[in-house]
Amino acid sequence: MPYQSDWIPLIAMIEHIQARDHCDVRQAAGEARELLYDGKVESRLRGSDEWDRIKSNKWASATIFKDGLVSFNWPSAGVPAPGREPPRHLVEVLRKDVLQLRPEHATDNAIYRTGAPGRPTSWHLVKVEATRRTKERQVPKTLGEFSRSLADWLQNAHPQAAPMTAKTIENKLREAWRKRPQN
Repeated sequence: MPYQSDWIPLIAMIEHIQARDHCDVRQAAGEARELLYDGKVESRLRGSDEWDRIKSNKWASATIFKDGLVSFNWPSAGVPAPGREPPRHLVEVLRKDVLQLRPEHATDNAIYRTGAPGRPTSWHLVKVEATRRTKERQVPKTLGEFSRSLADWLQNAHPQAAPMTAKTIENKLREAWRKRPQN
């Protein structure tokens, strides 16, 4: 089993929340900030001492940027002049805290109807899971095996969702499969 650090980048926490809650990045970053402010997740500046944690009250005025960098004293109004921006920091969060985030909502918040006309789809659920597995390099050798495992996952993890056949998943994943990083 490969070594896993106790600390992960803040952007990984945001992606975890996004996948679990099926929300966009902005909503996930907002929720991450709230969890950090509430003290439910421990954080530190990247590369700092193991015990040098960021106090939870600092997250009240924190700004999280798209690239995962954080500024703790970004002005509340306007944009600072070039060269006058406050520093941005790489932040790490405690892996065990992130993995314990809201497990009871894993399927409760799943969106089973998109609101779009036509037949309901579960593609948005499968796509998030496929992306997660690809990033973690948990992919079988063939696209067919990968599609079958995703179809089984969908049936077990989201029994109320519209079913998708392995063949449909395979067709939708084909282009991404060709572009995936090779081991």
